[in-house]
Amino acid sequence: MMCKKELLLSKGRASCVINFKIFLDLISNKVVRLTHSKNVLGYSLAAFFAFSTFLLFWPGFYSNDSFVQLSQARSGNFSTWHPPFTALLMRGLYEICGVGGLLLLNQFLYWAGIWRFLILIKKNYLISLIIIGFFPPIYTLTLHVWKDAVLIVFFLWAVNFLLSLKKSGRHLDLFLYLLFSMLCILVRINAFIPIFVLSIIGYFYLKENFQFRTVLRSIVVSLLIVVFSISFSSILNKALNAKIDNPLPSLLLWDIAGIGNNAKIKIDLPDYASTKNLNKNFNWQNEYDPAVCSICWRGVNCNFPSKYNKNLIAEWSTLVLSHPKAYLKHRCSLAMLLYGLTPSVQYYPYHSFQQAMASNAEFHPSYLGLKAEESLNTLNGYLIKIHLYQYPIYFLISLFVLVTSIYKVKSRYYEYLLPIMLSSTGLVSAGSLFFISVAADYRYIAFSVFTSLLSLVSLFSLSSKK
Repeated sequence: MMCKKELLLSKGRASCVINFKIFLDLISNKVVRLTHSKNVLGYSLAAFFAFSTFLLFWPGFYSNDSFVQLSQARSGNFSTWHPPFTALLMRGLYEICGVGGLLLLNQFLYWAGIWRFLILIKKNYLISLIIIGFFPPIYTLTLHVWKDAVLIVFFLWAVNFLLSLKKSGRHLDLFLYLLFSMLCILVRINAFIPIFVLSIIGYFYLKENFQFRTVLRSIVVSLLIVVFSISFSSILNKALNAKIDNPLPSLLLWDIAGIGNNAKIKIDLPDYASTKNLNKNFNWQNEYDPAVCSICWRGVNCNFPSKYNKNLIAEWSTLVLSHPKAYLKHRCSLAMLLYGLTPSVQYYPYHSFQQAMASNAEFHPSYLGLKAEESLNTLNGYLIKIHLYQYPIYFLISLFVLVTSIYKVKSRYYEYLLPIMLSSTGLVSAGSLFFISVAADYRYIAFSVFTSLLSLVSLFSLSSKK
């Protein structure tokens, strides 16, 4: 039998263990409550920033493209020159809060999305929310009533639901990831490129292996997502009875004009691209501008029926193959402007309130809004001078993140597939613009700027855990 002294010692130890467990439970519950309170505070702050931005910059920065889509939203007469889904979105929001509806949606999705991303990567510091959210090259873009701004916030939420899926494995997170991936393609058709990359690497991120079967399935799944999204877009356009425009001539005719000018040869404008009132002495190649496909509003018909596309593609292919240096020179001239390697007025970060004010009293911003715009204008002018709007710095950041993360994944730290996923989507998107962009606008490259920022934050988050 155990002696009295040993029995007392045994009971004492048991009591200490129980008390220690109670203490741990109390600490754990307190941490959970504090974390919950911090998350609520973060979402509250995000909502405050979103609503404040909406009130200050209402109704948002409208460009000519924005007005076209708003006109379609109001009339219900849609066209595929700009994605009908964006106009449909504007139509629904217009009924709720007028011409500022899309700005309101962008801001709430943007700020809440950043905070959710920070929670998921365990870097949910309020200062991080402020620094990332107010980062001028991205924050300024979100003030626009543009499909490019909508793409950024939809992509952010697609990433968030992919991260949630990794943690929870819930079918709801999978559904929401697929939904927001599709929405990205609906608001910008060339978004299928980064979404394809995101889905392939995302599949590896979920499975944490690189077996042949996994590689094959990742490609098949990614292709299905893209094909389904594009098919759904086509079905939606038919359901909306949208006028089917032909965007291909804008790119190919501009390429042809660039090839002709760089090769110093005269190329006749195809009959199907001529306008009825075109002067016989009109030289369409003189209207060529390496920064933008200006030929399309200077006498050339860039929206002819798609039945002529076959002829146009054949002529374009012949010229590219026979004059590859002239073609590359044309595309390189655009790339130098687009990536910010050479100065360009097209590269200015945003359209001001002036276009909206000149349009209609309905779009007049507040006095404080105009003053805020002046300050933002001054700040962005300085940031352009120090190359914070130019892509090379973000290219180097993405490359650094990619190389560092690949090294970690080779050592079986599969969580580093997240920064690989984010940096790769931006790099591939920026690279594709070399061949498909029709202007040197900053808004086209802003997506890659945003992904480089997210990839860097995710890399720092993982590195700090080691």
